[in-house]
Amino acid sequence: MLAALRDSRQAQRLLAEDAAHELTTPLTSLRLNVELLMRLDRRGTLASALPAESRTRLLNDVGTQVAELGTLVAELTGPGAR
Repeated sequence: MLAALRDSRQAQRLLAEDAAHELTTPLTSLRLNVELLMRLDRRGTLASALPAESRTRLLNDVGTQVAELGTLVAELTGPGAR
């Protein structure tokens, strides 16, 4: 019984490590894109620094990254995750 408990705790630890690893990249990318938009907006240079096409592409990327994070979280917390 103690071995089973130890194995279960080890599996939980590995799952948490895997989850952290999987979430780090899209979260970092999302954070950088949002920080860029905020910094340019605060300076009042958003329109001049990023042409409309680039802003649209960046906002689309942000939307995609949010969707990816949502999918990862759903996979980690969904019914089959435990």
